[in-house]
Amino acid sequence: MKLSMWMLADWLKKYEPVVKIEGGEQVLRSARILSSDTRIEPQNVYLAPAGDFISGERDRVICVQGHDMLLLNTTDMDSALNDIFDAFDFYNSWADGLLRDIEDGCSLQHLLDASHAVFGEPLAVFDAGNLLIAHSSRYGPGSVDAEWDVMLRSGNNSLDILEKMREYLHRSRSFHQVREMDFPFFSFYSLQRMLFHDQTVMGQIVMLEFHRREGIGARQLLDTLGTLLERWMDRSREQQLLQAEYEIFRKLLDRQPVSARELDHKLTVMGWEKSHEKLLLQIRILEEYREITYPLLARLERVFCDCAVFLHQEDIYILADLFFTPWEALEQELLALLRNSVFYCGVSYPFNDVLQLAVPAGQCSLTLRFASGKKGGIFLCRDHALDYLRNTLHVHADPAAVHPALGILQRYDEANHSNLYRTLYVYLTNNCNLAHTAQLLNLHRNSLMYRLNRIQSLTGLDLGDSRLREHLYLSYAVSDGR
Repeated sequence: MKLSMWMLADWLKKYEPVVKIEGGEQVLRSARILSSDTRIEPQNVYLAPAGDFISGERDRVICVQGHDMLLLNTTDMDSALNDIFDAFDFYNSWADGLLRDIEDGCSLQHLLDASHAVFGEPLAVFDAGNLLIAHSSRYGPGSVDAEWDVMLRSGNNSLDILEKMREYLHRSRSFHQVREMDFPFFSFYSLQRMLFHDQTVMGQIVMLEFHRREGIGARQLLDTLGTLLERWMDRSREQQLLQAEYEIFRKLLDRQPVSARELDHKLTVMGWEKSHEKLLLQIRILEEYREITYPLLARLERVFCDCAVFLHQEDIYILADLFFTPWEALEQELLALLRNSVFYCGVSYPFNDVLQLAVPAGQCSLTLRFASGKKGGIFLCRDHALDYLRNTLHVHADPAAVHPALGILQRYDEANHSNLYRTLYVYLTNNCNLAHTAQLLNLHRNSLMYRLNRIQSLTGLDLGDSRLREHLYLSYAVSDGR
């Protein structure tokens, strides 16, 4: 790898260098002694007695490259030169070793552990979903701070921290340089470097400034490590397999053709049975908080490891086999995650045939329409399907289909200041249960019977006719005048 004057300034700190660097790019490949006949090459750093070039600096050695200069507090030029050679050997051995290990198919964890001697600080690598996939093994629980422990335990930062970081997470996805993160809600400053493949964000590496504030040289080294990690990600087939793991369910949501044989194979691999009841959950995030979709996705993948958790068209879906993950467990875990958050969830009716996944997806969607903007809640289709049907009838049905009895009752109520129209509605919606209807209307049973008889005498209705009752109930939905 190529070094920079900033890296050399850090490496030569025992010489208490005076640093005057304007560029400091990573261009250095070697070091030379500067003499009158030396041919200057931009990839070299040159050493000479400082007194030969700067008056009054006889007791120092100068290191120069272009317009950049280090003044070392020593007269031993040979020792300084050997130390610079050591820097080239150390960093090149590190980078070349990692490249060989990557070609041999090493793990990401190995790359971080093999970099400890270079950085000495806690390192953490996250994937595109902000899920922790590797960290410095020397820094386990209890070695850094409470948030580091949360991250190691759950695989991510706490949700309240992620919500505070959402704007930064959005902006940082387009940055290719190492950046400092100095949020007040963290105990330490840290350096972040996004990881890319074909201009697509693949993840990020973060280095905590646990022992000290790092300089520009450390940033350049982290950038070098980021480049090596991108090479590792390019060669890793594991990540590509994870991305396609639930593609069959996305196709079903989009009503694309999927063979029953293909689906059966997928369910068999997952250990699911056709006869098991399934449930589909759709989690939506308010648009202004979209940047924390991936952190939530990562958290859900960890919590619901027996479920299919995937992202589709900006919403998160959870496909659960209720035999392995009962509804009570799903609800409990979800409430713990969603309570006081900016997410809300729609839940389908239970079903068996995954091949018809678009149907429960439609149930989730209509539920979310009625729950729109209600943050932190779980909403069941069974609680909102009737509202949906009523709303559809009210918007699209021809008012001519409304039973004329409703108009008769409305006009009678207006003229006599009575409440027969609502009485009939409550009676119908409570399955014609006299006791319950009377209780809801705060009436004596005899008073309710009087009203019902009056309704029948005014309209000629036979409330014992089940088809008539159904017509009346739907008429209320169309008129929406209850």
